[in-house]
Amino acid sequence: MTGRVCNYAAVFQLTVTLCALLTFSTYQLSNYYSTVPKLLTIGSSLLNLSNFDTPISSNNVSLINEVNGLMPLSGYLGRNNSSPDPASCPRSDSQASNRLCVPLTLADLNSTCPKPVDFGRLRCGFWLAPPACGAATACVAVIVPYRNRLVNLLLLVQHLHNLLQRQAINHGIFVVEQNDQLPFNRAKLLNIGFKLSQNYHSCDCFVFHDADKLPESLLVDYSCSRSRPRHLIGRLLNLASRKYSPGKMYHNFFGGVVAVTKRQFESVNGNSNLYYGWGREDDELSVRLRIKHWRVAYSDQSAKYVNLKHADDIKVNSMPWPSVSAVRRRMTSDGLNSLKYNLTGVYCHPLFTIFSVQV
Repeated sequence: MTGRVCNYAAVFQLTVTLCALLTFSTYQLSNYYSTVPKLLTIGSSLLNLSNFDTPISSNNVSLINEVNGLMPLSGYLGRNNSSPDPASCPRSDSQASNRLCVPLTLADLNSTCPKPVDFGRLRCGFWLAPPACGAATACVAVIVPYRNRLVNLLLLVQHLHNLLQRQAINHGIFVVEQNDQLPFNRAKLLNIGFKLSQNYHSCDCFVFHDADKLPESLLVDYSCSRSRPRHLIGRLLNLASRKYSPGKMYHNFFGGVVAVTKRQFESVNGNSNLYYGWGREDDELSVRLRIKHWRVAYSDQSAKYVNLKHADDIKVNSMPWPSVSAVRRRMTSDGLNSLKYNLTGVYCHPLFTIFSVQV
């Protein structure tokens, strides 16, 4: 088996969780996917813990150049996703508290907040609940729009796997990285992730998830409602002030972490593709949903999240506020049906699948 410091058996040990995160070439998938090509090493050097804890540069550094051993993905779950079942379901009825330990640095993953992640059933970020869990919740695809938030991303993906496994939710995590010099287009990346992820799973529930929002409680419900789109953040903790603010920041707010079914998202033609730069793309999605008579269900205050710090490299777009009349005029021609992009690579890591795109 190829690898730098970890071997296959060690992936199952909590003490090498960071090793599984940072040395990607150690996870051998050839036993499961007959068509996966030879493991590739991408990037010049391994990142270490001290590098992760330094402030992130505002320069656009591609995720696939930040890490080693990512595997181009040509085979997937449909090939052979069998693996030895763990003795028990990760979910436990004897939880002392519904509160989750939230990792604020990568060091927390192995010390302050050790996570019992079931690596044995993870394939490119996809996890199927073992039979011991009984009837698992229907499949959820988590779509993370990404650029230059490496620490946030690594904290999020392991934290989410821990939460969703303990809730016995079949799920996959898909990271959509904008790998060009254009202003960040969050809405377009979510459209791309929505469409591409369906090539690799059969989920009907999609959670659009910012990389800097971490759930703080097991009570956060990562599921979809067929009758109503859902906004998952009930309260949001600001680390600087140590105070919570409402997750619903203003009337009709629909940003941060939201859950929609395939039917709901397709009925509004997805997001607008016009929003290059930060802000207002989620407000347009909210307007689109209202036009199609979808009423958003907002989470109560038990759904607590932490807002992680990151580099202050946000560029605000110049789009006007999305009025109902303007959105109504363009929503049938601007969205999923007009989506254009260049897919530069699809890469497999045990904790997630990366779609590298130019928009």
